[in-house]
Parts: sequence; C-alpha cells; structure tokens
Amino acid sequence: MARRSTAIVRAVSTTPTIRIATPRSAPIVKRRTRSRSRRSGGGGGGMSITEAALTGAGVGIIVRSDFASNIPTIGPLGKIGTIGLGLHMLGGGNKWAKRGALACAIIAGFQYMKDGSVSGDEDI
Repeated sequence: MARRSTAIVRAVSTTPTIRIATPRSAPIVKRRTRSRSRRSGGGGGGMSITEAALTGAGVGIIVRSDFASNIPTIGPLGKIGTIGLGLHMLGGGNKWAKRGALACAIIAGFQYMKDGSVSGDEDI
C-alpha cells in the first residue's frame, strides 16, 4: 500500500475580524433546595399530659393500697419518696417505672414545699 501524505493548511483571512462587546449577564445560580432531614428520637421525650395523669393515678393507687402500708419509709423521703426511690432503683429499663419514679418525686417535692414535710415522715 502506498503511503498517504497529509499536509496542514492554514487559512489566512485578509479581512479583519469585528468583535462586538455585549454586557455579561449574571451567572445562573441554582437555588439550594432545603432538605428536611428526619431527626431521630434522641433523648428526652417528655411525658404527655395523659401519661402524666395516668402515672400520677398509678402512684395514688399504690399509696392507698395495703402494699404501701408495709413499705418502711426512708427518713425525710416519706412514703411517696420511698416508693419513688424503689421504682427508680428496681425499675430497670421499664418506661412506666421511670415515669412513676418521676411522678413520686414531683408529688414529694410538692408536699414538702407546701407542708414542710412529706407524708409518711411524721414519726421523725
């Protein structure tokens, strides 16, 4: 086969090039879309008003029952504070036991600030 020869030919224009300056437009910027990321349950999660009412009612039932009369009270904690401490210590990972302990702490704090003592610590 015969070799082909290639030559680069440069075309030279005799007429001058005319350039017209136009104003530049602003660059097109894509607007950032806001993503709604889902948040995990995280910490905390407070009680709803219904859960607080049910927990308080449960604490009231425990205090009025014969079960609570057999529980020895711990000094200034009183009967309700002792029940709350027991629920906190023995409740483990039970959600309702922890909420019961919180309700007992709230009731004991309220009684202490109202009367100066918590019910069940009259013998001290």
